[in-house]
Amino acid sequence: MRPPEGWCGCRRPAASDHFAQWCVDTGCALGETPEEITRLVMELAETLDDAPLSVGGERVFTGSQLMDAVVQALYLETAWPALEVGLQLLAADEGETLLGLADALSGRHAGGWSDQQDARTAITCADRSDRYTVEDVLEQAAAFEEASPLFGDTMVWGALESTDWPVRGKAAHPDVSAPGAPPILLVGNTGDPATPYEGAARMAERLGKGVGVELTYEGEGHGAYDSGNTCVRKAVNAYLLDGTVPAAGTVCEREPLQGKE
Repeated sequence: MRPPEGWCGCRRPAASDHFAQWCVDTGCALGETPEEITRLVMELAETLDDAPLSVGGERVFTGSQLMDAVVQALYLETAWPALEVGLQLLAADEGETLLGLADALSGRHAGGWSDQQDARTAITCADRSDRYTVEDVLEQAAAFEEASPLFGDTMVWGALESTDWPVRGKAAHPDVSAPGAPPILLVGNTGDPATPYEGAARMAERLGKGVGVELTYEGEGHGAYDSGNTCVRKAVNAYLLDGTVPAAGTVCEREPLQGKE
């Protein structure tokens, strides 16, 4: 199966850039520019791939786990200080802090493992019919890495997640058009690391004119309502409880991260 045109999206992830800029603005010791911080993470990951770091007992910390730790921290803005400290400690060969973040993403805990990632894979492969090949990945690898030097390699190989799944997926692009439906509120978060902001606008377009109503949250982390942002909470509560729809194009500004701002 050949990948569809533009299947990678090829947009530079905003969340990692936002973290790096925050780190610079708050005077962290990781680098003087966002580019320096991104380079540092890439260099640390490459070093760990060549020589994993022993982390207590029989465990080791790898470059892949470093990327998991970064992703986990980007899910919640209040975890950015922990990521900053963890990266500083890693430069001094202490990996416990970042290993804890990586374990949180993978679902590992003292009692064993969560089945959340297994469930996500099963649901994804049941929903999606696209099945990519190694040749597809190699063809697109450069575009992914250009879009995101930090995450491109991980993301492009992740496209093989469902390649050998034993059950066929449902659809390549599910039809979500809903002509004649009441207004549907869509909240897009400009700094979401997992569900890109651009997706809200695309969903609004596909739902149909007058159906999808987009509200922009200029914030960080995965999701918007659970961020605690007052503006978002009021808009969503009014929609769900009273059926009140905000004006299309409404913007909720971010509220400062407590602690370092």
